[in-house]
Amino acid sequence: MPYRAQFAELDPENCRGLSAVMQLNDIDHDLSCEAADPRSFGALTTDHQHIDLVHIDIQGAELRLLNDSSVRDIMETRVYRIIVGTHSELIHKKVAHLFRHWIPIFNLPVNSSHSRCFGPHLVKYLFSPLLFSSGPKFPGPEDWEKARETGCNHETPHGRVVHYDGMLILDNPVFVEASRAFSLSDAHLRISDLK
Repeated sequence: MPYRAQFAELDPENCRGLSAVMQLNDIDHDLSCEAADPRSFGALTTDHQHIDLVHIDIQGAELRLLNDSSVRDIMETRVYRIIVGTHSELIHKKVAHLFRHWIPIFNLPVNSSHSRCFGPHLVKYLFSPLLFSSGPKFPGPEDWEKARETGCNHETPHGRVVHYDGMLILDNPVFVEASRAFSLSDAHLRISDLK
């Protein structure tokens, strides 16, 4: 089926990397190397009456975007699913409240061990591109074990996953039947009849 991916990415290095990945994989896309805010969101979505998925992970600025009435109107009338990375308990609760009438697919609160999750065992992974000219140091088995010991994980139907931030995955009830909604426990793709 025809598709087009739309991106807003503020960090110049990430923007260049994203552009390279899209070109290497021949993915039809638009890329705006600026902050995801109501103006840029409107510009990216203006030509689209149907939007399958909006993924928002904007490092604590989620409410600034989602509280905007023009953004909410687009979400309510054109977006089928949203994935929102949340970066504090307050943001998580407020985003969940804003979309309380949507169908919850996944509701993962911010890890209560969040402050411990950025300990020395993960510094080499998270910050090594900034600290070491030799390139990134990727986590090994000892790092993942330490993260689990620290409580920086959650249980899923498919096993334990290390995480720090929260996440909400929600389907729009305007387009998706609640009785046929997808679940992370599903082993096979479930297709809802569109309303």
